[in-house]
Amino acid sequence: MNEHLRFEDGWKILEQGIVKCSKLLEDCPGGRPTVNEYMNYYEYASILPLHIMHVLGYPHGIKNLLLIIHSSMFSSCAYRMAVQKDQYCQEMYNSYKATHESCVCAMVLPHLMHKQGDLFWRELVKMWSNYCAMIRFTTGFLAYLDRCFVTHKKLPSLEDAAATSFFSPVFSYFNNEISDVLLTLIRQERDGCNVDMNLLMGIMRGICRSEVKTKLRSAVIQDTYLYYSRKSYEWIVQYPLQDYLAKVQETVQKETKRLIHYLCISEEEGSGLCLKAVSAPLMQAYENYTKEKHIGGQVLLQTYKTVEDDLLDRCSRLTIDNGLDNNSFSHME
Repeated sequence: MNEHLRFEDGWKILEQGIVKCSKLLEDCPGGRPTVNEYMNYYEYASILPLHIMHVLGYPHGIKNLLLIIHSSMFSSCAYRMAVQKDQYCQEMYNSYKATHESCVCAMVLPHLMHKQGDLFWRELVKMWSNYCAMIRFTTGFLAYLDRCFVTHKKLPSLEDAAATSFFSPVFSYFNNEISDVLLTLIRQERDGCNVDMNLLMGIMRGICRSEVKTKLRSAVIQDTYLYYSRKSYEWIVQYPLQDYLAKVQETVQKETKRLIHYLCISEEEGSGLCLKAVSAPLMQAYENYTKEKHIGGQVLLQTYKTVEDDLLDRCSRLTIDNGLDNNSFSHME
C-alpha cells in the first residue's frame, strides 16, 4: 500500500470508471458501477461510506452487510495519488475535466446535431439529466480531492467543473440554438404562457454553475433590453404618464426577481442589471415622449407626485392576503 502509484497507472483506473459511467448518457443500464468497482475508485477508508450506498441505490438491508464485509482497508487510487509523497491532485483535477468533456463531445454532441426548436430542447434536457446522473457517481470517485485540494486551492468544485465540461463544448457548437430556445422560454414565461419551469431551471442552473454563465447572462440581459424597448413604445401611448411610471416601477420589481432567479445571482446584482435592461429603455421612451409632445417641467413634476402618492396609498392598503401576487413568482421561491 506504501508503494508509489504513478499517475498514468492510477488515472487509467479512474478513467475506466468515468467511461463506464458515461454509458448513462445514452440510458445504458451498464453505466452504474458495482459496489466493488466503486470501492476501487473511491477514497481510502476503513468502511464504505453510507452515502455511496445511497448513490448506488442499494436498500438499507444490504448496507450493514456490506459495511461488515468491507470493514478492512481497500485499495483506492484517487486517495493514494492525493496523499502520497509525490501527489497528483492538480493532474487528477485537470484530467477529470478533460475526460468528462471528451465524453460529452463523443456522446452528447451527436445527439444534438441536426435538431431544432422543440426537438433540440427535449434532447438537450434529456442529455443534461443523464449527465447529472453520471456525475453523481464520478464526483464520488474523487470525493477526497473535492473536500481537500479543491477547497484549499479555491477551485470550482468537481460538480461545477463537470458542468463546464458539458456546457462549454455544447455552447461552442450550439450557441445560437441554446440561446434561442432559452430566451424564447423566458419570454413566454414573462408573457404568462405555460412553461415547464422545472425543466427550464434545470438547464439554467447547470449553465450558471459552469464557466459559460457569462454568455448566458449577456444573452438574457440583451434580450430583456430589446423586449422592454418594444414594450415601452406600446405602453407610452397606451397609458397616461402617471400610470406609465407606476408600470415602470412595478415592472422593475418583477424583473429584478426574474433575473435573480434565472441567472442565480444576488439581489444586488439583479437590481443593477435590471436598471440597465429594464429601467433604462422604459425611461428613455418616457423622456423621448415628453420631449416630442413638449410636455413641460411642471406637468412632469406633478406626474411624479401623482405616482408617488398613488403608490403610498396602495402600500398603506396592502394586506398579506390580497396585496401580494403569489402566483406570479411561486416558482421562484
